Amino acid sequence: MRADILATDRQLVLIANDDLIAGILNRNGLLTGHGSRWKRERVTALRSHHKIPVFRPAPDGNGPWLNLNRWRAFSVGDVVLILELTHALEL
Repeated sequence: MRADILATDRQLVLIANDDLIAGILNRNGLLTGHGSRWKRERVTALRSHHKIPVFRPAPDGNGPWLNLNRWRAFSVGDVVLILELTHALEL
């Protein structure tokens, strides 16, 4: 299995179910190891084989990603702190 597809799946499972992941992989032209298009069942099998957890929406609705409406709710000081922490984590 290609490392880029595994890395993509590990990130997408934080915000999307297997149906949506299959669609995203297909729209980006990524094929399975046998050259087939992705289906929900293939994404499920990939996750299971590589022990990647299933997508579970956060009960409070606060997932790992910010949308624009949630971003706007932060004050300027919060935004500066978030940007500084993000930069520090990338180093």
